[in-house]
Amino acid sequence: MSKPAASVVELSPSAEGRAADVLTRAFADDPFYSFLFPEEQRRLRFTRNLWRALIHTCRILGKVYATAGLEGVACWAAPGRDDLTFARALRTGFALPISFLRAPEKPRRLLFRAVEILDGERRRLMTGRFWYLQALGVEPGRQGQGIGSRLLAPILAVADAEKSACYLETVKEDNLAFYAKHGFQVLSHLEFPGTPIELWTMRRGPA
Repeated sequence: MSKPAASVVELSPSAEGRAADVLTRAFADDPFYSFLFPEEQRRLRFTRNLWRALIHTCRILGKVYATAGLEGVACWAAPGRDDLTFARALRTGFALPISFLRAPEKPRRLLFRAVEILDGERRRLMTGRFWYLQALGVEPGRQGQGIGSRLLAPILAVADAEKSACYLETVKEDNLAFYAKHGFQVLSHLEFPGTPIELWTMRRGPA
């Protein structure tokens, strides 16, 4: 018997912790974080703090959607709020910078370097209004059931209505086909210096 379709709602503040648990499991084998933290338990502890900070930041500076049963989460920065300026970081209680500073020195340096590269690439590639998908994750046992597509739908509809683009990055080549189904096209392909990690940027124009 197939599972019923999952409805999508805006994430409430009280659900931030549970949503962080979902993203932690969804990204447990992420190539970038696996490179930074080869030891699994250390990786899971760090990434859970990071996801909690990102969810909190996106709730304040954009939108966070989840399925009603918390099988998946999508975090977006709103147009014009993709850069974490001092004033915006202050509004979020400096959640993301603090989460980075909790990492040991070597991973911390790589994290800040990665952010510098991602920010530079996004500024180089994107102009005008755009929504920035910062994370999309689904419980491992519920992947392949259309939940990711339903999580994308609210902001894709908003972007189409307001004639805005959407932008994302992924370090998994397998994700390219999924996002292409939703109108995203590859803009660039690069490697993080000093790591074996590849990254693809993608853009979706308004329908």
